[in-house]
Amino acid sequence: MKKVILLLALTAAQSWVTSAWAQFNGASFEDRKRAYINDQGRKWEDGGFGGNEIMRPLWAWLEAEKAGLSAYSADGKSRKQLISEAIDYITGPGWWGGALPGANPVNRIYYQYYYDPASRVISRADAEKLEGRLGELGRQILSPTNAVWCAVANWHAPNLVAAYLYNSKIHNFGSMQYPKADPTYRCPPSFSYNGRSYSGGNFYDAKTILRDYLEFMMDDWLKNGTDEDLSTSDYFQYQIHAIALLVDFAPDQGLRDKARTLLDWMILQHAAAVSAGHLAGGHGRSYSNFEFSGQDSFPFEILFNLGINSITRDYTQRDLYVSSYRPPKYAVELFQSINGAGRTEGDDYYRIIRGNVPAFGRIADKQQSYRYDYITPGYNLGGTGLGTGWELNIASGGSKPMKLFFCESPLAQPDKDRDGRACNSSCFYSSDGGVTCRMYYLFSMGQRGWQHRNAVFSQGAPYLHEVLEGNAWDEQSSESGQTAIGWQFFRKGKVAVAAAARGASALEVCTIGVDYPGYADFKSAIKTRAELTSDYFKTSKGVRIAEGYVDGALPFDRLEVWEGHVGRNDENKSVDWNNNVMTVSRNGEQVVYDFSRWISNGGTDEKVTIKKPSPPTALKMAELANLRELSQTNR
Repeated sequence: MKKVILLLALTAAQSWVTSAWAQFNGASFEDRKRAYINDQGRKWEDGGFGGNEIMRPLWAWLEAEKAGLSAYSADGKSRKQLISEAIDYITGPGWWGGALPGANPVNRIYYQYYYDPASRVISRADAEKLEGRLGELGRQILSPTNAVWCAVANWHAPNLVAAYLYNSKIHNFGSMQYPKADPTYRCPPSFSYNGRSYSGGNFYDAKTILRDYLEFMMDDWLKNGTDEDLSTSDYFQYQIHAIALLVDFAPDQGLRDKARTLLDWMILQHAAAVSAGHLAGGHGRSYSNFEFSGQDSFPFEILFNLGINSITRDYTQRDLYVSSYRPPKYAVELFQSINGAGRTEGDDYYRIIRGNVPAFGRIADKQQSYRYDYITPGYNLGGTGLGTGWELNIASGGSKPMKLFFCESPLAQPDKDRDGRACNSSCFYSSDGGVTCRMYYLFSMGQRGWQHRNAVFSQGAPYLHEVLEGNAWDEQSSESGQTAIGWQFFRKGKVAVAAAARGASALEVCTIGVDYPGYADFKSAIKTRAELTSDYFKTSKGVRIAEGYVDGALPFDRLEVWEGHVGRNDENKSVDWNNNVMTVSRNGEQVVYDFSRWISNGGTDEKVTIKKPSPPTALKMAELANLRELSQTNR
C-alpha cells in the first residue's frame, strides 16, 4: 500500500543544521548508559543548557533522581530545577520544530517518570504540562485532519503511538468517526485487523480502532517500509524512538513483544549497511547537507560500540539510553565486526546486501526498487536501483567519508537553487529572502548504474563527482590503458579506485593487499585487462557488466545478507528471508523471526524492565502532488 502521504508542511528545524557530535564510550550498552548517567551533563556544561541543549542530559538527570545519586547543579540550578526547565522547553518552544520533536520525549518522560506512582521523580506541576501536550496528541483523532492516520513517517509513527497510548492508558475518548479516505491519496484506508473491519465515515471506539490501526501499520512498515527508510536525515530516528515507546509502555505484553520484534528489524536493516563511516548508498528522503557531511541521526553510537564523535549527530535523541530495548546480539556483531575500535574482521572481509524497500516505488526497467550493496571495512559501494541511487563511500580517517559517483551533469558548488555536488537536488529551505539555501533536498547521486560487487557500469552519466569534504587523496593520476581508455586513479590508504567517465562510464574499487598486492598492480590490471565500450564494462577480474545487469535474480526479498572473505571461498548467507520468515545465522547461533505471527526465538542478550505553538499548516493537495511527482521523477 502506498501510504506515505504528505499532508503536513515541513519546515527546517533548528536541529537540522548542527554539525557536532558527542556520545559516550563503552564496550557494552550498559557501559555507555552508565557513562551517560554518571556524566550528568558535564560534557556539555561549557556550551550551556539553553534551548534544545537541555534535552541532551535530561535522561541522565531523571535516572539520577530515580536512583538517588549525588546532587548535581549547573548555572546555580539544582537537578530538579533543570528537569523542570527541560520540561518547560519540550512542552513549549521545543514542541514544534519541523519534525514535531516533542512527541516522543514527552511520552517517555510522563510514562516512565510519573505515570507509575512508585517511580515518580517529577512534580505534579511538571506532569500537568506533559499531560496538556499528551492530551493534544490523544484528542487529535476527533479532528477530521490529523497525523494519526496519514502523514510522512516521521510524523505518522510518533502521533499514532502517542494517540494510542493516551487513549489506552489515560483517557479513552470513546466513540469517534474514522475519516473518509482522501480521494487523491486513498488514505486513511478501509482495513481489517484482529477480526474487526473499519471504513471511513463510521464510528468506532477510539482505543480499539487505534490499537488495530497501529498493528495494521506496523505490518505495513515491515512489509513495505517507508519513504524515509535508510536515510541519514532526522526522519528515521523518529520512527525508532516511537516504536521504543511501545516496547516500554504498551499496556499488554503482546504489543510490547511485537514492537520489540519490529524494532529489531528496523535496527538490523541499517546496522548491516554501515562501513567506512557512512551508511551504504540508496537512501530514502534525505538532504545533501547530512549526506556529504557524514552526519547520521541513527543512534549508532548509543546502540553500538562505535566510539564518540564518529557518525551519530549530537542532536540525535538520547532516550534509548533509558529504554528497556536492547539491540539483538547478531545486529551488534554485524555492526561492530567492521566498525569501531573493537572491529574483529580483517581487510579481506566483505558483505553483500540484496533487498528491497517497496515504499521507494518502482523503476522503469525493473520489477521493483531493489537494494544492492557491497560492503568492506574500508569502503562500501551500492544503492543501485534504490532511492537516491548509488554511491561509493571510502573511509577517510576522519569524520567525513570520501564519495565518488557518476552524474548526468558536471560537478558544481551549492547555490541558492541546488547542490551541484549531487546529481539531482533542489533547495528545500532557504533564508535571507531566498538568497541563501540552508537545506537541499537530495533526489539522486549516482545515476544509471549497474553493479557487480566492487564495480559499476553507467550509461548516460558522463561526469565523475568527487565529494571530499576537506579530505584529500593520498595519490591520484590520469593514465591511459592499452585500449586508449583514459582512467583516473585514486588511492586513500588501502582503498584504490579506477574510474573512466564518458558517455558510458565505469568504476572499479579494490582493497590493496587483498584484491591486488599493491597499487601499481591494480593500475596495471585495469590498464591491461579492463574493457569499457558503449555497451558494457569488463572488470579487471573479467566480469562483464552491461545495461540491466543485476547480481542476482529479481525480485529480491525484503532483506538478505551474505558474508565472506576474498580468496577463502567461504561466502554464506547470514540473513535469509523466505515467506515473511527472517532467519539470522551467525557464529553457530540462529534467530528466527516469523513476521506472519510476529514471534521470534530470541536474539537479544539483555532484557531490562523499567520500574503552545501553532500546529503545522496543511499543504494544498495540488502542491503535495507536485512535490510527490517531483521526488519520484528525480530519483
